[in-house]
Amino acid sequence: KAVFWKIYESGILTLDGAGKMNDYGSIFNKPPWNKWIKNIWRVEVGNGIVSIGKLAFAKAKKLEFVQLPETLHEINELAFWGCVSLNTIRIPDSVGKVGSQVFWGCYNLCNVSLPHMQTRIEFGAFGLCKSLKKIELPYDLKKIPRLMFLECESLPSINISSSVEKIECGAFEKCKSLQVVWIPEVTRVEEGAFKDCPAELHRYRTRRRVGGR
Repeated sequence: KAVFWKIYESGILTLDGAGKMNDYGSIFNKPPWNKWIKNIWRVEVGNGIVSIGKLAFAKAKKLEFVQLPETLHEINELAFWGCVSLNTIRIPDSVGKVGSQVFWGCYNLCNVSLPHMQTRIEFGAFGLCKSLKKIELPYDLKKIPRLMFLECESLPSINISSSVEKIECGAFEKCKSLQVVWIPEVTRVEEGAFKDCPAELHRYRTRRRVGGR
């Protein structure tokens, strides 16, 4: 299995094939399209690809549009770090992992569609997404990790379901527009989870069905 890529003069990058993308990182391990990264405005990932590699599209500052396939299982850390022109993204229901700092510093990202269920989200995934206004968390999310929404200063509200067992330190730090948050009674809130955030925290009881129809 292999992933193939093609870039067009118009600034469109396409990836096709099957299997996992490579992870990238060091000076000697840049994505093969890195030479054109500053001009890429659109990325189309084809069916058959199951992962987005670490740092795959980092600092693609003109990137506005991303098309992800229903075969995708994971988006690895820092994949879209610093994509400051990205406005909206839909993550398919097939994705089970959104890695750490995937959208860190995507200042203009305002609308995110996450999978409904069975997805793990790692620390700082949406940190410094200063324009984020709307996001619905997976129904069965177990924890909101540290720095997940750091300085998401345009986020007005958030729904936290009864599946969330823990909200970690700094999860909503400096979310200046967050006013009221309803938190399940069973959820543990770590110290500093809402640091420098004006939100009033309210606890609510959840009903758990234990038997019958």
